[in-house]
Amino acid sequence: MDRLAPLVDRALAHGGHPGGSHSSARILEALTPCLRFGDVVLSSKGHDAAAFLAWDVARGILPASALDTYRGVNGYPGHPERGVTPGALVSTGSLGMGLSKAVGLAYADRNRRVICLVGDGETQEGQVWEALQNAARYTLGNLIVLLDHNGGQSDNRPLPMPNLLWPEGLFRAAGWAISIADFDRVLDWPDMPGIPLCVLCHGTKTRPHALSQRSALVEAYRKAIIGAMQADPALALLEADLAYDHGLDGLAEQFPGRVLACGISEQHMVSMAVGLAAAGRHPVCHTFERFFSRAAEQVLDALCEPGIVIRFVGGLAGALPQGPGRSHELPTEQRRALFPIQTYTPLTPESVTACVASMLRQPRSTYLRLLAQPELV
Repeated sequence: MDRLAPLVDRALAHGGHPGGSHSSARILEALTPCLRFGDVVLSSKGHDAAAFLAWDVARGILPASALDTYRGVNGYPGHPERGVTPGALVSTGSLGMGLSKAVGLAYADRNRRVICLVGDGETQEGQVWEALQNAARYTLGNLIVLLDHNGGQSDNRPLPMPNLLWPEGLFRAAGWAISIADFDRVLDWPDMPGIPLCVLCHGTKTRPHALSQRSALVEAYRKAIIGAMQADPALALLEADLAYDHGLDGLAEQFPGRVLACGISEQHMVSMAVGLAAAGRHPVCHTFERFFSRAAEQVLDALCEPGIVIRFVGGLAGALPQGPGRSHELPTEQRRALFPIQTYTPLTPESVTACVASMLRQPRSTYLRLLAQPELV
């Protein structure tokens, strides 16, 4: 085992997500002897694109030089993209969508097996629960989920209580069969005609989730929001498993009960903020700019609620694509339609401070864009 590890590390020299990639690589190695002609294999969690690239190299589908193009210009993107990533029938990257796409693939052709890697942290997305129920309803016995239960998500390790310690419980509740993987041999499972199957893979996530360094803009935001929290006891920060990327790591201890980890659940986060605002709190929601589009209806609802004021902060904004790929882009016209409110785009660390102060002074909902890099506008 772990023969893919050096190949994964070579790809990750250009950035990426070593934790999820190495965890998935172990699963892919064990899966290889079990594959049948016509099997479709895809990842829903998407962060493990380096593992799939290494797998393709190890199987001779791609040359080793492909590893050196990972997350590069005109190279292989940091999340699977249809038409770019070899073998990717669908694009995946925003968590939860891949499993629904796997349901469609399995329904369209019941004569082939569709094997989908799903992360345990990813099961927080409501779309996963929707997909599980639908797969059971349509008796998709050709759908197999390899649940990478490595015990960690982006910013939380171990996984938060209660149910994410046992994410396979979601599959059981939806009517799926469960099988336990044995990595000492090969990754195999029983045939379950008419019943979708979850293979519980006890993966490992011994490496950090991502290789990244916060920009000066994010560091400036962290300093500004700490000052704002000290000045306003009603201010509450909500984040969707991206605390580090927004400079919020460690603030839960500094401000007990006022920094709320909502998990990988953007829709819930925005609607929870509405409830907080209705109760007199001053909520600020944080996720990547593109990921707010997952909660578009919830954002629209929040902006239509009389007297409700919510501040939104979108990270990884700017002139993409970059390493993460197109799944993390939000075109300008879509962003303006999503947030038809006063929007701040600070270009320097100094302007971040002024923009945060102005944003929080406004008696209406506002949006702050945290650019990926100062020079990207």
